[in-house]
Amino acid sequence: MRFKAELLLIFIKITLASDKVHNFVHLTWDYLKDGVTDMMDCIRIKHPPRVDDVKFYLFTPKTGDEGQEINNFTIRNIEGFNKTFYTKILIHGYAQNYKNEVLLKMKDVYVKTEILNVIMVNWENLSTPFCYPIVADYTNFVGQITGYLMAKLIPEKTHVIGFSLGAHVAGIGAQMQSAKVLRITGLDPAGPMFINTAENQRLDKSSAKNVDIIHTSRAGVSSPVGHADFYVNGGKVQPNCSSTDVACSHRRSMELYLESITSNVGFKAFECDSVSNFENNKCINNTFAPMGEPWLSRGALRGIFYIKTNPTEPFASDKDEND
Repeated sequence: MRFKAELLLIFIKITLASDKVHNFVHLTWDYLKDGVTDMMDCIRIKHPPRVDDVKFYLFTPKTGDEGQEINNFTIRNIEGFNKTFYTKILIHGYAQNYKNEVLLKMKDVYVKTEILNVIMVNWENLSTPFCYPIVADYTNFVGQITGYLMAKLIPEKTHVIGFSLGAHVAGIGAQMQSAKVLRITGLDPAGPMFINTAENQRLDKSSAKNVDIIHTSRAGVSSPVGHADFYVNGGKVQPNCSSTDVACSHRRSMELYLESITSNVGFKAFECDSVSNFENNKCINNTFAPMGEPWLSRGALRGIFYIKTNPTEPFASDKDEND
């Protein structure tokens, strides 16, 4: 396992959601669990994941702000859960938990403005920021447990939204289903350790009927992996984010999606064959697509799209030009 981690991570230097720099070139880390000093320590502290390391919380107008803890066996018998409603599943990423500020705002908007079931996945016991390779490996287990939950839902009424490693959790869980879920949204799906992974071990366009990806940073996969891939401001560094603060650009994917839920302007992205052509205004007359929440309002979109946003909130721009 050590040689695999080294081969996959060598020469990669990224900043992830912990806001700490992980220098995989020398396998030394600025932020590790107490006593962890190298990759072998990282491997030694890995523990077998348990089912109760993955928790689910249901939110509806009846549950209140704290939600109701559920499991994959009781979901249909929970008071307040309506199987005829659409269900949104929100999955956090590395070094986070389900109480991430942006995800909570997303949940609140859904509960207050839509007739929905909202389920938040909490796998913080496994996503704790001590060893990224170990946490990345846990996504397979978390995805399987989440997949058991998905199996209790109506596939054509299920939309899963995952950030970073949470996007791969969504893909792995959805791959287990006999019938494909309606939609998965990958918010800057994590890149390290997933670049050459088998399709059933990560988020891929085969994971659901409709898979849309929002690319915002170097921490995420750079190649298109969905039915519709949206590259925001080039997809690597976001306005008002330092080129060395990859976490800032990584998080922007969540912030953009949150805004897309209620924005009156919306995010208008243009189909284009390259970022250079987009930046040179050669795609302004091409097919355009709404990025984010209303993505399905125009039907099943397919293609690679580019979009430019404002540097600060509100990020959505009412300009058609990409200059």
